[in-house]
Amino acid sequence: MTPRGDHKATPGRGLSSAPRLAFYAINLDRSKERWTSLERLFGSLPWPLHRVRAIDGRKEPEAALAVRGLSITLPPEGIGWNPFRAKIYTIVEEACFASHVLAWREFLASDNDHAVILEDDAVPMTGMVDTLSALLSCGVPLEYVKLEGKTSPGGRTAIPVAGFGAATLVRSLRPSFGAAAYLIS
Repeated sequence: MTPRGDHKATPGRGLSSAPRLAFYAINLDRSKERWTSLERLFGSLPWPLHRVRAIDGRKEPEAALAVRGLSITLPPEGIGWNPFRAKIYTIVEEACFASHVLAWREFLASDNDHAVILEDDAVPMTGMVDTLSALLSCGVPLEYVKLEGKTSPGGRTAIPVAGFGAATLVRSLRPSFGAAAYLIS
């Protein structure tokens, strides 16, 4: 990663000091309609959209295990025990996580400063371009920002950090487990 300010100009991307961002969407080969929907919803944003081929845990369990060098320890499909959910962690769950790891690796191999990782059922929030632009230029150091969530009475405790129009950046004391959309640096 290059320090902010050492960026080279990218044709069609504006100022050379603007942080580079790309979207990486995880999509199963058998879910072509979801990819079509992602292209329609996110393809016109000012940042590139890349498809990351998801690993299908039912069809290619070996590929899912290979990403992190794991093996089945609780047959027939258990990778291990998940103490947070009090259940067996399965090959299908590992395939989902391994697909995110592949998206991270693709991002890290790029010259982008930030990535939005999407699952293929994600939908953009209203004002997403303005929100992301403001978030990337706000001066708050970002490593991981979930781009999903909802406010509900009695919900998760969160400390507001900054407002971005309809969206609020918060520090959550109990983050949700969802991973439909998140920003990483």
